[in-house]
Amino acid sequence: LELQHCRSALPIVMSDEHNPFKSQTQQQQQQQASPPQPTAAIASTNSRRDGGTLIPGETVLWEGTTWPLCCISPLCCRSVHWTVTSVRIDQRHGCCGMSEDTLDVRRITDLSYKAHPCFCCCRGTVEIFSGDSTDDHLEITTWFVRGMYRKLKEAWSLSKQTVAVEGQT
Repeated sequence: LELQHCRSALPIVMSDEHNPFKSQTQQQQQQQASPPQPTAAIASTNSRRDGGTLIPGETVLWEGTTWPLCCISPLCCRSVHWTVTSVRIDQRHGCCGMSEDTLDVRRITDLSYKAHPCFCCCRGTVEIFSGDSTDDHLEITTWFVRGMYRKLKEAWSLSKQTVAVEGQT
């Protein structure tokens, strides 16, 4: 008797997706009413390491630092800090990061990924071509960059669906 009393005193919580009493048409209507958000597929994080602000709907795809002159890059003020988001690509370079450039993802005209010949599985270069006169060709060469390329390609495809890039006529 006590066990039966305890069972009746505890409320049973069941989510809608596992509710056997909910009809299939109700479940289908609920799924159609709330389509999945496309940015959820490309989301990595919702904050920037450099302290910059994100606009609503923007997600960080990749952040990292490239050293074009290997380990002496910081000594020669040649290191570049990159923040790639679903909306823009920011690069900070020069002595103490004094120079900054931003490229809008909607201005990208083409992307490519090339694996390094010796380290084909780990190191590569993402080439970004754009219609921007100041940043018409960007290269990000570092370790484990292929995942960022795939996320950026998806973000670029989604941005092309809503806005067409103007070309020279």
